[in-house]
Amino acid sequence: MSVANKVLVYRWYEEVWNKKREEVIDEMLSHDVISYGLTDDPMEAVKGTDAFKKYWRAMIRVFPDIQVAVESSIAEEDKVVARCSVRATHLGPGLGIPPTGK
Repeated sequence: MSVANKVLVYRWYEEVWNKKREEVIDEMLSHDVISYGLTDDPMEAVKGTDAFKKYWRAMIRVFPDIQVAVESSIAEEDKVVARCSVRATHLGPGLGIPPTGK
C-alpha cells in the first residue's frame, strides 16, 4: 500500500500542478477533504473539493508557470510525506501585491 500511496503523491503534483488538470482534483481528492495552511490563518480549514479548487485556481492565476518536483518521499502504511521543490513566476494578480515577474 505504501508504494501505491507514493505513486499517488507523485501523480498528484504532476497532473494537478504541473499539467494544470483541474478535473483530476475530483478524481484524486476526497469530496470531503479538509486542508489547512492554504489561507492567511493557519487554523482556518479549506473544506471540500470546491473550496480546494478555488484555492488552486487562484494559485494558477498568480503562478501560471508553476512546476513542482517531488525530490523525495517517505511512506508508511497510509501516510506519505513528500519533499518538493517549487519553481514559479509571479505573473498574475493575487497575494495582495501586483505581479512582480519574479
